[in-house]
Amino acid sequence: MPRLSSALVALSTLLTACVGAMGGESPEPEPLVPLERPAPNHNRFVGYFSGSGTLPDGREVQVELVAEPNAYASGRVVVGGVPSVFGNIPYDLGQGTLQLGNAVAIPLADGSTVELYGVPSRSGFTQLGHRKNGGTTQRFDVNLQRGAAPLGDTSVLSLRDVEADCTATPSSAAFTYLETRYNVAEAYVGSFAAEGALSPTSDPRRFSFVMRDIERHAVDHQVFIGGGISFPNEDAQLSYYEDGPDGTIRQWSAVSGRLVFDAVDGTLASHEGYKTNGKVTFHFENVRMAPSNSSSDPRFTGAQGSFTLDFSGTSTMGLKRYSQG
Repeated sequence: MPRLSSALVALSTLLTACVGAMGGESPEPEPLVPLERPAPNHNRFVGYFSGSGTLPDGREVQVELVAEPNAYASGRVVVGGVPSVFGNIPYDLGQGTLQLGNAVAIPLADGSTVELYGVPSRSGFTQLGHRKNGGTTQRFDVNLQRGAAPLGDTSVLSLRDVEADCTATPSSAAFTYLETRYNVAEAYVGSFAAEGALSPTSDPRRFSFVMRDIERHAVDHQVFIGGGISFPNEDAQLSYYEDGPDGTIRQWSAVSGRLVFDAVDGTLASHEGYKTNGKVTFHFENVRMAPSNSSSDPRFTGAQGSFTLDFSGTSTMGLKRYSQG
């Protein structure tokens, strides 16, 4: 009898081990590697977002989304401990909308898909979609939390440290129109220009920026990200204007400080002409403006006193093409 008892114990142990090996007990999922997060940025969409929700079929879902300063989004969706990774999704730096259609489908391990409709700009509930086997898409909410608040992107132009005799308008103003034109260097060096105004049809107060001789630094043409332009600069000029009722123009130009590029659309430029997917976010750092009247053009007169000019914004119209020389 003792021998039989020992044999039964051995058989019981063997069967238990086999059941575990055949999937009777699910192994613990490996911990997820943290996603790389963008540094705090002036663009209101660039950043890291994470949160959870419940799929229409009752399963819990975790979502992580990384909106990069090159206008591409990536991340992962986790259902049942199984991650589904996605990437290279171009989005609009000014609106957060997708550039390739209204939705992008992220395949899950069970054959269903989660649909992403854009990039959020703040913490809160974001609506996604879930679709099974070609069926109807059902919407659900995920409470996405932003990792860090944006640094700016208000499109408000303001003056500070204004000298007593300054003739510039001291009040702040929302510049709701910002057109940028980016000639991406390929066979030739490129250029970048920007014009900001109160609105597309009103510009009694405006600024302009132009930079010449941009060399291509990388295949994806991300020349500006992480970089800035210091003043004075023989290849760049930043000017601020105010129109007078008599047709004169008061003009000030940057004599110190920097214009810093925060986000630049990284999608392909066109060889045929300008494409409207070239949006850019930039801001001014301690840019000091000094009067820049003209002795040869009588319109440019009346500017007095210096001030520091502040601005942070994203193109409302972003034009981009390959440089044609």
